[in-house]
Amino acid sequence: RGSVPPPFWAFRGGVCLHLRNVVVLLDIDARRKRILYRATHRGTKEADVMIGGFFSAVFAELDPAEFDQIEQLLDEPDPDLVNWLLGRAVVPDRWRGTIYDRLERHVRDTAAL
Repeated sequence: RGSVPPPFWAFRGGVCLHLRNVVVLLDIDARRKRILYRATHRGTKEADVMIGGFFSAVFAELDPAEFDQIEQLLDEPDPDLVNWLLGRAVVPDRWRGTIYDRLERHVRDTAAL
């Protein structure tokens, strides 16, 4: 029957898959879904619509390299995020040049509709 392959290899239909890559992809997908859930279940309707709307729109194109930054942004309190997005408060410098800029642009563009 031949030798048993290492546990991180799987054979299906004559194709060899490296399961480490599959696990990484599953981890990225799970993290992406967790981000979407956190963005769409904020606690206030305004935040759900603004923040959740943005992340729903860009869900498929989220870059895994941005996940840490996105999760830090989602850790910000809803009142702060909503006030920044509506121009009621000054956005801290730490969020300039980050994913926040894309979020702000999305909210501004969708509000114009």
